[in-house]
Amino acid sequence: AIVFSVCCMMLFSNGVQAQDIASNFKMPIGYPDGSGWGLNGGWGYMEYEAGYDSNGNPFDNNVYHPGEDLNIDSGGNSDCGKEVHASSNGIVTESADYGRGWGNIIEIKSTLSDGSNVWLIYAHEQVRYVSTGDIVQQGDLIGLVGGGYNNEYSCHLHLEVRLQNLAADYWPEGQSLSALDEVKYTHPTDFIASHQIDCTDYTSDITAVKT
Repeated sequence: AIVFSVCCMMLFSNGVQAQDIASNFKMPIGYPDGSGWGLNGGWGYMEYEAGYDSNGNPFDNNVYHPGEDLNIDSGGNSDCGKEVHASSNGIVTESADYGRGWGNIIEIKSTLSDGSNVWLIYAHEQVRYVSTGDIVQQGDLIGLVGGGYNNEYSCHLHLEVRLQNLAADYWPEGQSLSALDEVKYTHPTDFIASHQIDCTDYTSDITAVKT
């Protein structure tokens, strides 16, 4: 018999163990529980962006904000350079500088235990420590919090959880809430909170079957 943690790996019918199954998610900043971080004035999930920014400039598009802009509780730019960790196991599908509006984006695809996929976007990074194609494990240091392209924003982490495979810099301007929420995106911190499992609490005896 093989004793293993069911939330950390899966045994497929061909006998191959995939140890990168992502059934367990943690907060990428203030790792592992996000303590000391929150919106703190940042845009929330599916909050409608319209009107003018803090400098009195009109937004160049009106959009339901597809992620959460997470800031450290101490405020200002005190979160610049803070560590960003992989929320769960996965593969880096994009790691690049996308210029104005985004800056550095890291996109990590995670496969859940039911076989479905989610894509997590970690944007506005000051530094990227991973490259496209890298396999990451939960908790790996992947980057540092930044202010986007040429520091166009106050430092924060823009975090998205996507339900569809979209371009890394996809921005859903002009789309209805019903076309986005729980269709293309889901609430990032709610998703993470609902996928927090202590792997040490789950063990099972599996008898290997030769195929």
